[in-house]
Amino acid sequence: MDLPRTTSPQDPARRAFMDWKQKRLFELWRVWDDAIRGANPDARYIANAGGGALSELDMRTVGELAPTLFADRQARSGVTPPWANGKNGKEYRATMGKKAIGGIFSVGVEEAYRWKDSVQSAAEVRLWVLDGVANGLHPWFTKFSGTLRDKRWLKPVERAVRVALPQ
Repeated sequence: MDLPRTTSPQDPARRAFMDWKQKRLFELWRVWDDAIRGANPDARYIANAGGGALSELDMRTVGELAPTLFADRQARSGVTPPWANGKNGKEYRATMGKKAIGGIFSVGVEEAYRWKDSVQSAAEVRLWVLDGVANGLHPWFTKFSGTLRDKRWLKPVERAVRVALPQ
């Protein structure tokens, strides 16, 4: 069959390609995970599966293969709603059952023109993190660059993580 010439899932060539691609990616996942576990039984391969309801991969199979998943939704951009991080938590929880899931977050805006050290408001950081936590994500903070040019984010992140951690 020829490679697809459209992005339409109704195109038979596109559908066949998508099925082949998914089968191949899961096959590679198993090969890599087996090799890693052969070298270190305590280590695993964790794919960046995109995740959630819009993933091109079958999330049921992802949930079977992955020991954990991380939603890499560091911040909002454009018109992304403030509850999008929590939505990822719900989708990952549905996929992963009782397995641990993490929500990677940052403090800068996610726009093409962004400066990685730009800072969102304290309220936005708190809402983003805690909505994810309320929906099952363990908070995982990431900071780009080791230089603190703007310290306004320190207290909001500390407070949000304190609220999220079990007492």
